[in-house]
Amino acid sequence: MQKKIEVEVRALLEDRKRVERNLMAKGARLVQRIHVTDHWYCDARAKNPTDASIDSSGYALRLREVRNAGERRKATSLECKTLVDRASHSFCNEYEVAIDSPLNGRKILESIGLKLFLTVEKERTLYQLRDIKFFFDSIKGIGEGLEVEMMVPRVAVERAYVAARRVLEEIGVKKRELLVKSLTRLAIERFSHF
Repeated sequence: MQKKIEVEVRALLEDRKRVERNLMAKGARLVQRIHVTDHWYCDARAKNPTDASIDSSGYALRLREVRNAGERRKATSLECKTLVDRASHSFCNEYEVAIDSPLNGRKILESIGLKLFLTVEKERTLYQLRDIKFFFDSIKGIGEGLEVEMMVPRVAVERAYVAARRVLEEIGVKKRELLVKSLTRLAIERFSHF
């Protein structure tokens, strides 16, 4: 089986409701609503956001807690992203493993010399249209964001990126709303602690 690459295009939206309505009008189906808590980790020697960034360290590592809307139980996972091409944050390798508890995850990460530098809480709504996932995120202090994601073989990343940009334009996302880096990067710049 050929390894798949995550292709992602991100935006900070001026009018989420309009974009969401336009997406539903194209036939997207609502998949789930969840509450996400991401605990971001970096090398314990990092002294600032630049030291902790994927550009400097080569990875982005988070301990993620997810709770479905209306439920009390949380699922916990450890997730790591690496850039496929250092020139672009749009193409990533993403790895994920379920773990039994946030406490055990923290103990593992801290025992190997990593430290918590940021926690991000977000309300997330996931839609799907064909093979494209649309993650609408509401992040306190950041705003309303959208991540469009496709998983494709390496040979198809450029084509997938163009398709994702096209569908964003079709649902009314303006060029000025597009982000070169992630919504998390905005949170790191505003809220990280070292």
